[in-house]
Amino acid sequence: MLAGEFHEITDEAGLIDFAQRRLEIGGVVNLARDLPTRVGESARERLLKAADHFRQVWNPKSATTQLGDRVRSYLNEAKDAAATLDALRAEIVRTPVARLPEIPANQRSIPDRLEAALLFKFFPR
Repeated sequence: MLAGEFHEITDEAGLIDFAQRRLEIGGVVNLARDLPTRVGESARERLLKAADHFRQVWNPKSATTQLGDRVRSYLNEAKDAAATLDALRAEIVRTPVARLPEIPANQRSIPDRLEAALLFKFFPR
């Protein structure tokens, strides 16, 4: 259902609306309801981890997760990927604590999928 909606989006405003109103992290990964939600600097740390997951293509020591081969190949071919991810990371760093989202704790996941969902939901581009 959501995949069909996503593929029908034709503009940036539609992507942002989808990310903020329709995408649920619990649809990508099992949530760990017994663990605390990440807020404040903990949320910033989690979002930076997500950005660094993809930045490891150019900086292998930046991540603690393993990047999939298909994602690595795509990022290597995308001309503006490194600059876009660097800009996103800088935006996360600059975001005031009061504007950072609450991020639910999760169980183990497929890193490419979860990290992408976190960045898309909270910093849609």
